[in-house]
Amino acid sequence: MADQAPSPAEVADEFFSLYHVLRRYVDRHVEAAMGDSSIPMACSKLLGILHEHGPRRFTELAALTGTGARSLTQTVDTLERDGLAQRQPDPTDRRATLVKITELGTKTFVSSVGPKQEAFGHLFGALSDDERASFSAALRLLRERAGNGRSPDRGRPRTGANPPQPVDTRRPQ
Repeated sequence: MADQAPSPAEVADEFFSLYHVLRRYVDRHVEAAMGDSSIPMACSKLLGILHEHGPRRFTELAALTGTGARSLTQTVDTLERDGLAQRQPDPTDRRATLVKITELGTKTFVSSVGPKQEAFGHLFGALSDDERASFSAALRLLRERAGNGRSPDRGRPRTGANPPQPVDTRRPQ
């Protein structure tokens, strides 16, 4: 008798468990290699985007990272506190703020690349070429179905038997 495929909920549990294990593993590996100058993966990801794309508005960074506003603000606060990034006014729109990588941020990011690549190589190098290709294809499909972190209903009219009704916020007379 063939093994029964796991349910979607079982796969989700396994995925999120793996995600947290991998994140801790990479953070520990980078920290061991970099000592006191190590940075968490969320900070490293944002520094990488700023390093590659230059100063960006929060809305652009949120789209590039797939991060919510609160998490992004916390990450930028951390980077700014540590001198790795700074906020600056947007010269084209005085209402907007840009986030820019600092010289120290660039040095820190560049020095983190090798240890991260080594950790990823150790983890994913254990997979065969075919396994990595299959895993990568599955991840791309999941990212596409999840809409890169956007709500699937955002911007679409709701349909169905019971569409939401407007709420009457007037006080009773």
